[in-house]
Amino acid sequence: MKRIGIYLALVFGLSWAIMGALIAATGAFDLVHNGVDAFQAKQLLPTAAGIVMFMPLVSVLLTKLILRGKEEVPLPWHPHLRGNVRWYLAAWLAPALLSVAGVALFFLVFPNTFDPSMQAYLGKQMATLQAAGLPQEQLEPALQQLQQGISPAAFVGICVFAVTLAPFI
Repeated sequence: MKRIGIYLALVFGLSWAIMGALIAATGAFDLVHNGVDAFQAKQLLPTAAGIVMFMPLVSVLLTKLILRGKEEVPLPWHPHLRGNVRWYLAAWLAPALLSVAGVALFFLVFPNTFDPSMQAYLGKQMATLQAAGLPQEQLEPALQQLQQGISPAAFVGICVFAVTLAPFI
């Protein structure tokens, strides 16, 4: 029970400390009044969220280090492939297949929302950039960049990554 308490204190403490420090440093809750560049501050928050996602791993390792010699903290995980390959494959591929099925179902139910030109999305992104305080002279290049989108090769690469490596992350 002691190890669970240490783990929870570490995982929440580290996560909240990182996010709290970033919010305090950027003034993310009061961007306009603090004179902070709102666009840059909003880019830092997702980065910090990505860092915070590693805090459970860091907390397990620190808990193991803190309790070294006092209490055993089981850490290694060994896959048991013999007789279970189909379940591992299902766990690996099912999220991607369910996502594709969900997209197909959504556009079957709401066919009018399909927007391959992405004009609605681009409009929302421009509104977000304007609301974030991006100066007018930077809005036009930002719009051009948004309209260019990603290349088909990059899209295929993202899809392959999402199905092959992302589940392991």
